[in-house]
Amino acid sequence: MHSIGNNLSDARVGVVGRGRLGTALSGALREAGVAVEGPAGRGEAPTGCDALVLCVP
Repeated sequence: MHSIGNNLSDARVGVVGRGRLGTALSGALREAGVAVEGPAGRGEAPTGCDALVLCVP
């Protein structure tokens, strides 16, 4: 594992969960200039990400 530092604009973030939280978080991160993979639904897996956020029950 490596550190991505304090600047998320250089990181690729994967979001798992297509519900309200996953969709809203993905949109907000994109608006902030972060590269986002997802939101991923069942059976999907974000690839090539520096960080992964789980928005599932």
